[in-house]
Amino acid sequence: MRYVKVLLLAVFFFLSLVFLFQNQTVLNQKLTLQFNLLAIPNMTSIELPFYYLILASFLAGCCITLVLLLWDRMRLSARILNQTWRISNLESENKKLIDSMEKLAAIEEEERPGLFARIKAQYIEAREGRNRKLLSEQ
Repeated sequence: MRYVKVLLLAVFFFLSLVFLFQNQTVLNQKLTLQFNLLAIPNMTSIELPFYYLILASFLAGCCITLVLLLWDRMRLSARILNQTWRISNLESENKKLIDSMEKLAAIEEEERPGLFARIKAQYIEAREGRNRKLLSEQ
């Protein structure tokens, strides 16, 4: 795909150069730009060749596109950092849960039935809460 993009870009520049060479007389015409507003005095530019205005517009478009692409890149980088931070928090929470499960496994067998009943009750309560939430969303 990269080679196709490069090929299309080369063809575009070739055709642009052909256009410029074939229309040199028209593009060398001088233009004067004017800016007239009610409260501001009239402003006029120096005489500029038409090709200069085309090149300046192209350069301005390139700069605006670059700024927009950089903005998107920065937004995506911030999103990646946020997700990385979230992953590290979830991993630390997972490690804490594993440590607590290891502590529970080390508890003496006499205390385990009551502990199991409490964990089971918490699980059932959480499951019912999720089911109620799903039903309320429908």
